[in-house]
Amino acid sequence: MTARPRALLVVDDDHDICELTAALLRDAGYRVTAVATEAAALAALAARRYDLILMDPLGAASAADPGRWDALGRVLAAGGDTPTVVFTAHPPADFADWRARGFAGFLAKPFDCDDLLAAVAAALGEDPDGLRGAAPAL
Repeated sequence: MTARPRALLVVDDDHDICELTAALLRDAGYRVTAVATEAAALAALAARRYDLILMDPLGAASAADPGRWDALGRVLAAGGDTPTVVFTAHPPADFADWRARGFAGFLAKPFDCDDLLAAVAAALGEDPDGLRGAAPAL
């Protein structure tokens, strides 16, 4: 019996990045819901359970923006025990406390396919080497 594909929620207000990330994850065998807003993420989480949330810090004008954690924190809370990975183009040092804030992982943009799959696999407790090459290279 084959295990069901893991369900992932991708949240990013950059349409192109959101769609590309979702496509890469679908190609790797995940079931993906992609949304662009905090409200859509909260609605998705109210409607079903996900195995992982991959989320950009929505609305943060810069990494120095004191509100950069606001939407992330609300979605993290709504997800309950769902592992949540922060993915952002802001400098990683600005998000150095992601683990202390309860997030399961951090992925810096730009990323390659293997980095994305490794971050997702690690947060899900999967073998990242089992996913290498599952998605096409860009």
